[in-house]
Parts: sequence; C-alpha cells; structure tokens
Amino acid sequence: MQGEESLAGEINAKRINIVDDNGKIRLALFNGSNVPDAVVDGQDLKRSVDLSGMAGLAFYNEDGDECGGLIYGNKRAVLAFDQYKQDEILGLSYHERDGKRQYGLYLEERSNTPMKEMLSIVMPVMQMEDGSEKKEALEELRKQGFLGVPRLSIERKFEGEVSVELADSKGQPRLRMKVDTDDNPRIEFLNSCGEVVYKLPPDEISMD
Repeated sequence: MQGEESLAGEINAKRINIVDDNGKIRLALFNGSNVPDAVVDGQDLKRSVDLSGMAGLAFYNEDGDECGGLIYGNKRAVLAFDQYKQDEILGLSYHERDGKRQYGLYLEERSNTPMKEMLSIVMPVMQMEDGSEKKEALEELRKQGFLGVPRLSIERKFEGEVSVELADSKGQPRLRMKVDTDDNPRIEFLNSCGEVVYKLPPDEISMD
C-alpha cells in the first residue's frame, strides 16, 4: 500500500557493514570465513590470532579504528574493548577444552604508545625464531609495557577453582582471593617476587 514501507523479515548475508553518514564503517557483522582485518589509523593489519570459524561483531570508533568486538564459536567466546589507539583493556571470555571450562573478566593496562608505533617495535620480535633470544626480547618488551600488563582477573579456572587476582603496575600478582576445588577459601598476599608472604586463614586453621 502507498505510504507503507516494505520490511524484510529475514536477511541472509556473509558480512554486513554498518556505516555512518560519511560512509565510515562503525560496526561489522561477519561469519567465520569473513572475519575483517584489524584497522589502525586507516591501515588494515593481519591479526596475530587465527579467528577463522569465529562469527561475531567488530566495533569501530569515530576515527575508523577497530576498538573492540565480540567473537564466538563452539567452545570459545570473547567480548573485548580496546584503549583508544591501543589494544584490549577489558575483556570477558569463555573457553572450553577437553570437557573443562574457564571463563572470567580481565583488565589490562596498556602503553600510551599508539598501536601503529608499537607494532613497529613489537612485530620484529614476534617474527624472530623461537629460542632464548626471542624469549629475552619478549621479556624486555613486557618490562617496557608494550605487551600489556594484567591488572585484574576474576575467573573460574579449568580445574574448578574460582579466584580474584589483583596485580601491581608491572603485572605481578600481589593479592589473591580464591576458593579451591575442595571448597576451601583463602586470601594470599604476595611480594614483588611472586612469593606468598601472608595468608588467611593460616595453614593450621581448618575451614571445613
């Protein structure tokens, strides 16, 4: 009828891009064979992680840079949000392996160095042959903050333990609260070397 819009009840597509008024992509919906490359400063970059088979969404900010996304498959799902001009700083993830499951919330701290500049420093190391030299180079990058620093995790581990772990500015765990697989609660305080220096309850106290 005149004046009435025709609405499609169902759309089948391998990928759909949502764009703004200027034609700049702001959201991509994709299937497992059409995962878009990452976009940084208008440049398409190959992903370091294989996401083939993972369907989902990719979010883009006003500059057109990817700023997070949602991916999911049979036994894996991740919802992530990125720091401006950088990598992931907040994520929710689920992973199943050999009938066991791990899932949780994770916070990371990232360098203020823009991603494009950081990649020029990190990628040559990532492309090195595996060995002691590469391991040392990666450790140096971690110390400089180029690989991200974990600050908080709230997770259920593969073996069934649940924990909350807070780390210092270097990514070293300093406070850990957990309930182990035997349902025993514990709080642990760690020094800068990762050693437990105090815990509650003490070993001599049973929580049964």
